[in-house]
Amino acid sequence: MTSYDYHALLNESSDITEKYLAIRDVIGRYAELPDLSLPEAEEKLQVGQIQLIEHTTLFKSLSRLTTPVESPYPVTMEKLGQDYGFILYETHIAGPLEKSKLAVQHVRDRALIFLDGIYQGVIDRNTHDISYQSTDHDLFLEIPEGGAKLSILVENMGRINYGWNLKDPKRHNRRCTTRAAIFIWMEDSHLTIERFVYIAR
Repeated sequence: MTSYDYHALLNESSDITEKYLAIRDVIGRYAELPDLSLPEAEEKLQVGQIQLIEHTTLFKSLSRLTTPVESPYPVTMEKLGQDYGFILYETHIAGPLEKSKLAVQHVRDRALIFLDGIYQGVIDRNTHDISYQSTDHDLFLEIPEGGAKLSILVENMGRINYGWNLKDPKRHNRRCTTRAAIFIWMEDSHLTIERFVYIAR
């Protein structure tokens, strides 16, 4: 384990930290330490300034990145053979629907919400409330008469490795609701550095 999550004795580069030295000093008060020289910090690569000159959008690139997987419900990353990265869920919502709160069950771990490709906001597993009561972190959607495509891009932000929730599949759960409707799914796509998978209905 590194200091990224747990303020460990070695940093992200496996270099010794001040915390390591402090703990070593405390141990040395009560036990004889071996006469060993500690390794110096590794020299880091200096890459300089990198300028990105080309870009594209996710939704314009989907057909080149992945192939949709049709499913009547959201499939987990693990079921699609993916351990990390992103998964995109899409479905069409019939309209019209008045502006109401979007509730997504069991987001794992963070979801970016798009309506007809337009960014609406973020749902986070730590702050999202699926009750009908409004909170500061809620998103509200209004669906026009012709309907709209709802896209939920779920990001896997790592694995829980302690406590009761060790089994931590990456997805959102089977139901996605507003006060007026329940949306049944969908298409799935997942994206890693190497590939993207995409789920649609």
